[in-house]
Amino acid sequence: MGMIVNGQAIDSATIQQEVDNLRPEYEKAFSEMETAEREHQLYDWAQENVVERTLLQQAAEKRDDLNVSDDDLQSALAKLKESVEDPKELCQQMNCATEAELEKTVALSLKTEKLVEEIRAQAPAPSKVQIEQYYQEHQEDLKTPESVTCAHIVKHVNWQCNEAQAQEAIQQAKAELDQGTAFAIVAGKCSDCPDNGGSLGQIQRGQMVEEFEDIIFNLGPGQFSDIFQTRFGYHIATVYEHHPSSIAPLEDVREDIQKMLHEQLKADSVYAFIDTLKDKASIEKPEG
Repeated sequence: MGMIVNGQAIDSATIQQEVDNLRPEYEKAFSEMETAEREHQLYDWAQENVVERTLLQQAAEKRDDLNVSDDDLQSALAKLKESVEDPKELCQQMNCATEAELEKTVALSLKTEKLVEEIRAQAPAPSKVQIEQYYQEHQEDLKTPESVTCAHIVKHVNWQCNEAQAQEAIQQAKAELDQGTAFAIVAGKCSDCPDNGGSLGQIQRGQMVEEFEDIIFNLGPGQFSDIFQTRFGYHIATVYEHHPSSIAPLEDVREDIQKMLHEQLKADSVYAFIDTLKDKASIEKPEG
């Protein structure tokens, strides 16, 4: 059983299609919820999505000034047909009985997109106070993670080099380091990753395997480690610079915060517009 939104009948197939669209991400996000409860909430959310989309489409349809050109319509139809194996199945997938009905549906969708973009464009830009308040309230999110600028010498254990050979090679590299040879020179000559003197650039916590990070984040600048092993082989690491965690200055992140808040305000403006449509709408949903 479907719904009636401002006198427009919405069949159950349309709601079910929305359920199917939402299901993959929904089930992933709510995997801990009991199946029956999850299915009930999924259906409710799908139903609400269909109501909101229908209200937006009805509002767009009343706007004679939101014109969709034939070129835009044909381009949109062509993209839709490219997205399916058989273009003849497109009408069925979009619950359209004829090609003419499909064109009308796509045209209304494009018109609705124009309405949404118009609403978003009218959203105010975030104020200086809003940006500064966000910065103060989200200090943890704005932290630059601890990092080190480092390099390594590695000997992989594989079909070309067995464990004994890898151990012998890494020990030879360590001996050269102990004799005072520059790390970059030894890496360029001995490492299986010799480019740029074995440089790994700036590494943040969480980017490398745990065994490697346990070593490099406990080295001081200019120090090199003893030989250690990871699943990739045998390593010697050195640290050139240590960069402690710090909070980015406001001016460095102001533009990013401004963009994020502006997108939030744009989305809020669409939700507010939909709420005004709901307040005036007649919506009849099936019981149960």
